[in-house]
Amino acid sequence: MTYACECTINNAKRVASWIRERGGIAIWKSIDLSRPGESSLTPARTEEGEPYPKPHWMYGNEPVIETDPERVGVCVEEVYKVIPVSLRRGAQGLVLKLTDASQRKLDRALAACETKHGDARWVRGGLDDRPAMTVLYATSTISLAEWQKEQA
Repeated sequence: MTYACECTINNAKRVASWIRERGGIAIWKSIDLSRPGESSLTPARTEEGEPYPKPHWMYGNEPVIETDPERVGVCVEEVYKVIPVSLRRGAQGLVLKLTDASQRKLDRALAACETKHGDARWVRGGLDDRPAMTVLYATSTISLAEWQKEQA
């Protein structure tokens, strides 16, 4: 099934509450040419009932509002690998970036995961306080309505 949008299990409870209590979810599509296909989710309305403001300049002015939990997918993910990384300061010194060696390790892990499982994504953070990147892959996607039934 094709879903209007997808979220992770970590965000499913929040997205379900937005549909129930805040008039649905707003799906903001990126208009930034360097981030094609990217989108962001927010509640459709603020707690005061006003339309939720645009989250960032890179998104269009008119979001798509979704109110049906059957059209929202929840990705069930598994950890493929946790990669310890080293960080360096960016060119202007304001941003932390991966070192070249750490970036190559992450790229190799993503490629291996995509070869084995068909897709991959990374998130910052590992299992402790040291800098790490966690490579994840989706095992399945179920509807938010189905996920809610499982949680009940």
